Amino acid sequence: GWKIPFTLPLYIKFLRLNSLLASKKLGFVAPVANIFISVYNFFRQTKYNKYYKISIHSSINDINGYESFAKEWADSLSNSLIKDLSFANWRYAAPERKYKFLSVTDKSGKMIGFVSFRKILKEGVPSYGIIDYMILPGFKDCHGLINKILIINAKKEGIEAIMTMMSKKSAADYLLLNNGFIKSPFVFSLIIKNLTAEFSEEELFDENKWHLMWVDSDDL
Repeated sequence: GWKIPFTLPLYIKFLRLNSLLASKKLGFVAPVANIFISVYNFFRQTKYNKYYKISIHSSINDINGYESFAKEWADSLSNSLIKDLSFANWRYAAPERKYKFLSVTDKSGKMIGFVSFRKILKEGVPSYGIIDYMILPGFKDCHGLINKILIINAKKEGIEAIMTMMSKKSAADYLLLNNGFIKSPFVFSLIIKNLTAEFSEEELFDENKWHLMWVDSDDL
């Protein structure tokens, strides 16, 4: 009775190619490849509104306004995980895991965006895995600044790639391709079994009605 309504591709933004090429015994071409990827990333970035303020925290409890932000964000969607503070404290208490939390506020001090991420090693490449990415409707011009801050912090920590899992619709909304991410050949699938038939397949199987990230699973 399980069905696959749509897939969730893995999107990757490479900052350096040292580890990836070394794993394929092509480390000698890394200097040239890094120049290419730097040029590519320079031209693949969106303009950003400098009036947003971005802060990075080691505890989600240090983020002022998270609870009201999470509620407003959930109210703007048809289907989403309830991500109130009690859930967040449970989800980000996974053993042997350390997370970072990026918050975005506008000029009035209202929280309008949130990104959670952590360091991972994927195929030998030191990377950031974006666990969750939430932006309130009407603030599309903050994605460029979010990517810039993630890149700055990644370079400080020797991170060579940033990756995330989300639907093609969410990737378009969050301007991933415009900001240098590429759709990798690795693909996850949403699987649904409509046990109670309380919801129609139209409600459950429409990709446009969902927001899905790693935070919704027990992975990463």
